Amino acid sequence: SGAVAERARSSVFGVYCIVVVSFAYPVVTHWAWSGTGFLRYSDGADRPQRSVVGPSYVDCAGSGVVHCTGGVGALLGAILVGPREGRFLYPQTFAAHNIPLIVLGTLVMWFSWFAVNSG
Repeated sequence: SGAVAERARSSVFGVYCIVVVSFAYPVVTHWAWSGTGFLRYSDGADRPQRSVVGPSYVDCAGSGVVHCTGGVGALLGAILVGPREGRFLYPQTFAAHNIPLIVLGTLVMWFSWFAVNSG
């Protein structure tokens, strides 16, 4: 997540990504997509799907689980890491952006979006 990427070293960010992808994401996707998780399950063969809190969770194209997991992970990571060093102490000398990396990230996201959504 970009919320953590600018605030931590690359090695720490790599460990953070591995933890989220290896542990947090599989658990949350199981809850929502497996048919046996607490957000979506059935009591019997002919019984409708439901969840612990009522109707079964329906995720259109998986976007709810993906974005909720990413958002919560970004919030927790930003809280744990704290503000960027120098951001609020010396705002006039803080280099906030790296234009080449912004353009590279935009192109990667743009091409990835087309690859996923092209049909």
